[in-house]
Amino acid sequence: MDKWSVPVIVALGTGHTVIVMTSDIQIAHTSRSSGLKLFRWGRFQSRPLFKFTRWRFMKRTFLMFVPILTLIVELALTLPGTDKEKEIVILNRGDGKYEKEIDKRIGFKRILSIGVESGPKYLVFGTQMKVRTDKEQNIYLLDTENRRILRFDKNGNFLWEAGRGGQGPGEFEYPVGLLVTDEEIIVADVSRIHFFDKKGKFKETHRLEKLINDIISYSNNRILASLSITGQTGIATAYFTKEGKLVRIFQSYFGSKIIHDEGARVQVSWGGGYARQFKDEIYICLPECYEIQIYKMDGKLIKKILRDIKITPAKVEVSNSMFSVIEGDEVGPVFPLSNGMLVVKLRYKYKYYLDFFDKNFEFLGSYPIPEDMNLIEVDSFDNFYFLQTYPFPKLVKCSLEWK
Repeated sequence: MDKWSVPVIVALGTGHTVIVMTSDIQIAHTSRSSGLKLFRWGRFQSRPLFKFTRWRFMKRTFLMFVPILTLIVELALTLPGTDKEKEIVILNRGDGKYEKEIDKRIGFKRILSIGVESGPKYLVFGTQMKVRTDKEQNIYLLDTENRRILRFDKNGNFLWEAGRGGQGPGEFEYPVGLLVTDEEIIVADVSRIHFFDKKGKFKETHRLEKLINDIISYSNNRILASLSITGQTGIATAYFTKEGKLVRIFQSYFGSKIIHDEGARVQVSWGGGYARQFKDEIYICLPECYEIQIYKMDGKLIKKILRDIKITPAKVEVSNSMFSVIEGDEVGPVFPLSNGMLVVKLRYKYKYYLDFFDKNFEFLGSYPIPEDMNLIEVDSFDNFYFLQTYPFPKLVKCSLEWK
């Protein structure tokens, strides 16, 4: 039996390329990170079907097109919409570039304070609030405990108040999320979503198909929201129509269970993760580790930012149909700055910090903050808004200063 070699093109699908050898058949794989790797070879044997001269001509002609075919495959993999590149992973080790000296590098200057212990009702707040601002630096405050939204100008002057407790249109049961667009104010109320105009006038209410705990973005009549998670750690985000119909899940991560139903019928709404939009990217903080994932609006993961510290999530103890939450470590939310830097709120070993990352996501250090100073917003002008709870709740606006 005569032996002859067969030139073969092997297509291995997306992320792979083709190689053709003149004698032994060799199959190669193109790794996205490490280039070409040969992993199998072999030899075919059979009886020749053509004369030697004709076979040699066909082989030479065929091999002329091999570089062209290979180039076509590589070009196709680089076209928009292909998945040639993997996400970038940035692992930060240690205490950061400035180590424990970061408090000597940066500081905060207080600009204004809103809130009193006793006085006008529009200045007496509860201990839970959300804050958003607009292009004119007007301040919109969602006072969760008092079931209302308030608007102040950039100097802290009161403008109006809207909303009240109740289950009717424009009334709040337990408002948890706030978003301000160019034309509207949107309030998430667990199972409903309310729309107001910029003057505080109620427009409409819609019931959602899923429970949510915050609003991330709103555009083209689509709402991106964080879903409420019961009985375990995790973060899940989903798109809804303006009318509240679930369109699709954007991203989700579920960690360990923190409660087991053994007949007591106790349910705990937890989760622990955070999600936030900045420009055309979504930043998601995972609940059980120090990992920040950055996604494009189409759901493609592009970056992961990590620190090498162990995060201990909160625990829930259940006894006789009652439960108590034991506070643990917590990462997030994340606040992108206009210069590309990131600020991440961190509760770690019962202490509170603001982690600073430069525009290349290199960790600079953990800036310590008092326990009663809770960062709840950073606006597009890089003003920081803290909820100060002691001796009474008030909103404190600060500017960031580099020393």
